[in-house]
Amino acid sequence: MAMAGSISNLPRRREREQARAATMSTEVRDRYHELFALREQGGGVADAAWSTGLRHRGFERFAELGWPTTRMEDWRHTNPAPLASLEVTLPPAGRVLNGAARRILNAAPVLPGATDRLVFVDGCYAPGLSYSSARAGLVALPLAVAARAQEDLVLRHLASIDGGESGALSALNQAFLADGAFVWLGEEACLEGLVEVIHVSTAGDDCRPAATFPRTLVVAGAGARAVLVERYVCAGETTHFANAVTEVYLAPDASLAHCRVTETSARSYHVSSTVVHQHAGSVYRGHAITVGGALVRNDLAVALDGVGASAVLAGLFVADGREHLDNHTLIRHNRASCTSRELYKGILADHATGVFRGKIVVAPLAQKTDSRQTNRNLLLSQGATIHSQPQLEIYADDVKCTHGAATGRLDEESVFYLCSRGISLPDARGILTGAFAAELLDGLPSETLGEQLRDTLHDRVGLVRLC
Repeated sequence: MAMAGSISNLPRRREREQARAATMSTEVRDRYHELFALREQGGGVADAAWSTGLRHRGFERFAELGWPTTRMEDWRHTNPAPLASLEVTLPPAGRVLNGAARRILNAAPVLPGATDRLVFVDGCYAPGLSYSSARAGLVALPLAVAARAQEDLVLRHLASIDGGESGALSALNQAFLADGAFVWLGEEACLEGLVEVIHVSTAGDDCRPAATFPRTLVVAGAGARAVLVERYVCAGETTHFANAVTEVYLAPDASLAHCRVTETSARSYHVSSTVVHQHAGSVYRGHAITVGGALVRNDLAVALDGVGASAVLAGLFVADGREHLDNHTLIRHNRASCTSRELYKGILADHATGVFRGKIVVAPLAQKTDSRQTNRNLLLSQGATIHSQPQLEIYADDVKCTHGAATGRLDEESVFYLCSRGISLPDARGILTGAFAAELLDGLPSETLGEQLRDTLHDRVGLVRLC
């Protein structure tokens, strides 16, 4: 009888859940509408008239879609309610703090070979922390400056494709668009060194956390070659919310190594959407490194829209405490003879939770597709949890596609072997953890960045260098 009663209550429970979700969505929409109106009326975007239409369309789209809930398949393992409950404020326009600047440089020292650097503090360009080499074939400017100088080029690409995974949160980023980074590579430009873009979040006021909306737009001409390092860091341990969007457009035969690093505190909330559009023969190598965060959601969507295009996606996510890291990837093979390789690894300690949901879609025209997807996870404690869901959707018959996932703990026999050779138990575990992560850290386009991340992971999960 008890079972029958609980089953009969299911419709009522669902109705209550739907009602709560609708109420939450309305409250969040109204809260952000108030912020949106204050920003538009208060002059915070006075210098961004070029983006007025984009912003208003973004907010209309956000209001139409509503706040995500766990009833949506894409959010089944990540509860967005903590994001909805944040009573956020917008940082004052033009604020660049000296103290924050010092913390930025300590958290993200200049990488050797970085010939161009764009730094944004709370969404505002920081010219004193940035520099440019003025190299031929490269334009690296704040988005607002680029829009005034090359409005047709910027507006032709900005927000012109839908990544399809982030929905309302990407629309919210567009609604608060005011500035960001713009990187343009001319045809056949083969750039030595690397371009660095850093987005920094600081504290809000005394009562409410700050919300920032970083934006990065990359356009590579035919045959161009470059390395881009995009970093997201926070100053201090204060609560903040960053909602970031990055768009990458690769013309035929262009090649981009794109390293995206997110290092946030245990009180930080970070959501991101990266969309990549590739033409024939182009090559995209994406490296996604995520370390820490109260709740982090990273969406990456790659569209292979030209014959012979290829993508390599490599990701490492590391969490401890009660942090929650969620990674969603989508690779669309839309044309023939395209190749994709994907390897994501997670390292979770304490009571941390990780999510990997990777989908590969092969369209009917995408014959001769060659795709491989792998997810491996290492749990360093009994309380750590991982949700892994690799997926394939294939609508062509002449393809070669594989996927797989594996989750485990450190091999106790290997730990015992190292300890029997005089290595302490923490170091033995750290050496094996380092071996698990080495494949991804060694593959970064900057050796110095890999060394910096090893130091960070040593502090977080005891990773020990192998050299």
